[in-house]
Amino acid sequence: MLNIGSAEFLGQFAVKDDVLVVELAQIDGGGEGVLPAISRIAKRVAQIKSIQTIDCIVHAINCAEPNLKLRSHLVKTGFEIKDVPGKGDAYYKKINVT
Repeated sequence: MLNIGSAEFLGQFAVKDDVLVVELAQIDGGGEGVLPAISRIAKRVAQIKSIQTIDCIVHAINCAEPNLKLRSHLVKTGFEIKDVPGKGDAYYKKINVT
């Protein structure tokens, strides 16, 4: 578990085939502000590593206690539910780093 502000989240950053993969499994607290913070961190990591693409995967489909605000925020910011190979159904968004 990592903390950003008052939010606590479980996730990972990994590089696969010249793509930065940001995968979030659990987010507790912190409101929607944690997602923009993680996005800024991911973009900075991608720039440092000279990576042009970020794949964002948020496992918020089958939560025991779903956060409806989180789901709404994901949809508003361009995430779509997708069957991610090897991961299953998740909210997914591809970001091109400029």
